[in-house]
Amino acid sequence: MDERNAKTFVMSDYLKELSSEFNENLKLNYDLKKKNWFNIGGKAKIYYKAKNLKELIKFLQKISDEEKIFVLGGGSNTLITDNQYNGVVIKFLNNFNNISLLSEEILIAGSSVSDKSLPEFAIENGLGGFE
Repeated sequence: MDERNAKTFVMSDYLKELSSEFNENLKLNYDLKKKNWFNIGGKAKIYYKAKNLKELIKFLQKISDEEKIFVLGGGSNTLITDNQYNGVVIKFLNNFNNISLLSEEILIAGSSVSDKSLPEFAIENGLGGFE
């Protein structure tokens, strides 16, 4: 194989430590094709599934300050390059999909709330403008 085209993944001590600590929710050199509706894209150096806020904070405190971070939503409006993303892709799991009313005019929506459930909740609670 031509060395210029070979894409070798080398696991540094930093990545080994992250992988060991966050093993079930962290994937290295992770293929992002199935994480968007277009089924396209390359790999992420680090892919992290955040279960809850406490775990997310712990993870963010551990990663290098130089890491680029991309938060991936549902993937419906996301085009992912075929090149490797040399950074961290974070996916929020279901613990981030809560919706609640703060007052008669204000609702709070988690970052994993779908674009379908937010207007449904608003309509059910008499809030307009989300349709």
